[in-house]
Amino acid sequence: MKTSFIFLVVLLGLIASRENVMAREMVHDHTSIHGGQVGMSGDFHIELVIKNRQEYVLYVTYFSRKPVDISNAKGVVIINPDGPSQEELPLTTDKVSQEFLVANGKPRKEGEEVYVSAKIELPGETALFVEFQETIGNSSGH
Repeated sequence: MKTSFIFLVVLLGLIASRENVMAREMVHDHTSIHGGQVGMSGDFHIELVIKNRQEYVLYVTYFSRKPVDISNAKGVVIINPDGPSQEELPLTTDKVSQEFLVANGKPRKEGEEVYVSAKIELPGETALFVEFQETIGNSSGH
């Protein structure tokens, strides 16, 4: 009887452990919520959407994909950081919805490949860094 009880406890522990791993894997995905590219910085997802060939929109979510309060966030986007056409653009919080950060740069040509490097500072958090490579016209909103 004691052996059966121990076996049952171990079995239930294994099942619970497997369920936790499966639940964590289901929550952690890099599916685009807004039609852009998704990257990671620490436990944060950052999604880049380039609109109108010049507007760089960044959505920040927790590991679980819940939105982060970005009302007091600061940051910068560097377009083509190692190239002759480098642009350093300040990120500002969208004033209406406060759901994303945005930077406006010079218009890019359709099909142009750009490298986007972003630094985002959230109060109480380590600075977030992420890099993307995108072809103008591949994200939604173009």
